Amino acid sequence: MNILIFGDTSDWNIRDFSFEKINPKILAKIKKADYVIYNLEGLIRKKNKSYNLALRSNTVKNIFLKSLLKITGKEQPIVSSDADIISLLRLNKNTIVTLANNHIKDLGYKGYKNTVDILDQNKIQYIGAGENNRKASEDVILDDHALINCNFVGSEKFGIKFRLYNATRKDYGASYQTYERLRLKIRGYHAKGKKVILIMHSGKEMPDNEKDMRIDLKKIRSLDADYTVLHHFHRYISTSYEKDNIFCIGNFIFHRPGKLKDSRNDCFIGISDKGCSKYFIDGVRGHMHGQA
Repeated sequence: MNILIFGDTSDWNIRDFSFEKINPKILAKIKKADYVIYNLEGLIRKKNKSYNLALRSNTVKNIFLKSLLKITGKEQPIVSSDADIISLLRLNKNTIVTLANNHIKDLGYKGYKNTVDILDQNKIQYIGAGENNRKASEDVILDDHALINCNFVGSEKFGIKFRLYNATRKDYGASYQTYERLRLKIRGYHAKGKKVILIMHSGKEMPDNEKDMRIDLKKIRSLDADYTVLHHFHRYISTSYEKDNIFCIGNFIFHRPGKLKDSRNDCFIGISDKGCSKYFIDGVRGHMHGQA
């Protein structure tokens, strides 16, 4: 079995997006793979972009937190793709998109619902977001592999990130799981003879190196997943944990405005019966990664 895992994928801020501009060697791999997994960074909007800007939840507490982020300069941009992104997602009939990221609530519930409806209409499976945290944290079985997707994993129960981006017992959003919960899940799958692929969206954007990532890779290794892929960094970071099949990959198709470091070393991961491989993407900041 051959599984490909890509990082942040969105046509946000990319002019004249077309999957045909992607390197044909990458397209060939996508079409040939048994499963292809993308992190759909943000939402999918119809071309008319008729949605009104919404806070991530319509509660007094979240309005306060969103205002605080704006005042402190920590507010993030609204990230979304046109429906044209579906042309890429449909290249492989067994595409899965991960939705556990910090942009899932950028356009409120209406934006989230429109996104999952478009995915459902196109028969594209998704994981990592739902109407509540129980549904958002449901896993996907890929033959003899179990796929887990979560956002901002930790042991804390409260916090700005948790409230703004992640689902709760009663509110929609990204999957939030504790280390303790993940450890039990992974043990359970191993007891059933399944290998575990853990995909997480966490850490610092554009870190300089392994020490600057603001994520505990040692603790993640202790979860004992067979393969762990982390994104949110917007660049590939080489770490000492790759020998443990823990990879911190960059973007696939994504352009973030601003003066950023070179990202030509973004990569994606391939998992097969022979093990795990790392493929580098020759992309340039300001253009589509993987552009021929």
